[in-house]
Amino acid sequence: MISASASDDRILSFDVGTSFAAPLVTRVAAAVKARFPEFSANLVRALLLCSADALEFGSELDTERHVDRIDAIHRLTGYGRPSIARATESTSHRVVLVAEDAIPIDAVHLYE
Repeated sequence: MISASASDDRILSFDVGTSFAAPLVTRVAAAVKARFPEFSANLVRALLLCSADALEFGSELDTERHVDRIDAIHRLTGYGRPSIARATESTSHRVVLVAEDAIPIDAVHLYE
């Protein structure tokens, strides 16, 4: 965490760290739950992950395999910045089909 306190001849202070991401992610999760109160916690989590826009940081990491680079970026920056609009709405260019159900053995579910 990087920090500068008001005692360093500054009126305001600032901090950077993962703990500051928690309120932003929680806000998006709360918006999804408010819009769709019947959704389970796992579904809300999945929608948060689907709505995340990747951050530019980490693209210069040098690894032998692409999978290792993606894993390193996720470890450093997380999965990106979630969006309330992307987590709660579909658009004409992006559609999310959501269904929480169990499919019996030797059966199928069809969705229009």
